[in-house]
Amino acid sequence: MIKAMTKKELAIAYGIHISTLMRWLKEIPELNLTTYQKLLTPRQVQIIFEKLGVPI
Repeated sequence: MIKAMTKKELAIAYGIHISTLMRWLKEIPELNLTTYQKLLTPRQVQIIFEKLGVPI
């Protein structure tokens, strides 16, 4: 089961800086991210995993 994650948690999971993660996420329009959204919903995390792969 996929849980909600912050952008910082996701960046750490991928082993990248949060600014790099933000550039990657801007390339996925179906995420419908808001400017100040810090917490990613489980559905958004699932979309990210489908597009970028599950972090190791």
